[in-house]
Amino acid sequence: MPGIHQPSNAVAAAAAALAIGTDLDAVAIGLAAATGSKWRMEIHRGSFTVINDAYNANPTSVESALRTVVQLGGRPIAVLGKMAELGDIEESEHIRIGRLATKLGFAAVLVVGDDPGLSAGAGAIARRVESPEAAMAVLESVIRSGDTVLVKASRSVGLEGLAEQLIDSAGTSTGSAA
Repeated sequence: MPGIHQPSNAVAAAAAALAIGTDLDAVAIGLAAATGSKWRMEIHRGSFTVINDAYNANPTSVESALRTVVQLGGRPIAVLGKMAELGDIEESEHIRIGRLATKLGFAAVLVVGDDPGLSAGAGAIARRVESPEAAMAVLESVIRSGDTVLVKASRSVGLEGLAEQLIDSAGTSTGSAA
């Protein structure tokens, strides 16, 4: 399963299974057979790579996804929406994530819908649009062959349809583990 956060998840799952007496061979078989859930770090390769991680977003998962995109190579582009239900830290965390995208070398950050600070944090590489449809129109002129495009937001933003459009545009519809 893709994502720089997955090794620690696998270790935690293995430790829990071993702690309740599961045989080591069974743990290994289980880990080898693990698959991701729909819209969670699905990697689709075509003329450009699309990472469909549109199921949900929180500061830790967005940071991990951004770092994974950079590790995969290609010119990194992020299509991000609001991380919901953050309470008092909403603005500061959105600004931090925007700054991280800039620090990691993203070519562009496209912010879809409400923007509690992503654009402010990302600065010159950021552009805000109102809807997934408007995002697709912008992306058609931004994406180049070989790019790696992350699509990530809380479910309330509704970016899963945009991710599917990008996958179709890239010429692939099959997810992979990397």
